Amino acid sequence: TEPPALCVLSHVPDGASKKVCLVGKGIVYDTGGLALKPKEGMCGMKADMGGAAGLLGAFEAAVSIGTGGTALHCALCLAENA
Repeated sequence: TEPPALCVLSHVPDGASKKVCLVGKGIVYDTGGLALKPKEGMCGMKADMGGAAGLLGAFEAAVSIGTGGTALHCALCLAENA
């Protein structure tokens, strides 16, 4: 088990005049061990990392195509739920 982490990525092009920050939650769910929720509630928990994963992809794509003079930051809150 790893400790929680706050990962902050930044892309600041020269002369950036605007700022945008994307914020995503990334909870990695361990499917083994003691289950405190009924099985119907488990499926949604497996997607709890989707917010951070989606925003990481969006950040990478935006940096690749260019942000048009906008500084782009991405804050990802990451933790294991084991």
